[in-house]
Amino acid sequence: ILIYILCLQLMVAATLILLCTKPIHVSVLGPVPWLLTVLSIAIIGREITMSAVREWAASQNGKLLEAVAVNNLGKWKTATQMTALTILLASRDSSVGWLVASGAGLLYVSAGLSVWSLVVYVRKIWKVITRFEYAVEQESCGGND
Repeated sequence: ILIYILCLQLMVAATLILLCTKPIHVSVLGPVPWLLTVLSIAIIGREITMSAVREWAASQNGKLLEAVAVNNLGKWKTATQMTALTILLASRDSSVGWLVASGAGLLYVSAGLSVWSLVVYVRKIWKVITRFEYAVEQESCGGND
């Protein structure tokens, strides 16, 4: 499963980088060279961060691993991301404006879900860590106030 996840992340990163090499043309805005770059940085940054956090959590304890377990938000992120990338790749050399705009819109949704899910995971981890630190502190103080 780890190899599958790494391959999927590499495929997404490579696709995003490829898409960044040619600015997309959104009829309302015209050619926007930074549009995909900003989204790509957010998405790739989240993937790298979550991979590192999951690896670290796996080396710690079961509670931390539970905190970074895949949830529905991550599944929606992946679904919108794959749909957006498929649309953008299919319409890369197309003049069908609504198709390009829908792909870019879905990629914005995906980037938003990426950042949101990262915040959710970090909050869960923070709760586990602070509870653990509190429990250790209570043990070292004898547990009685």
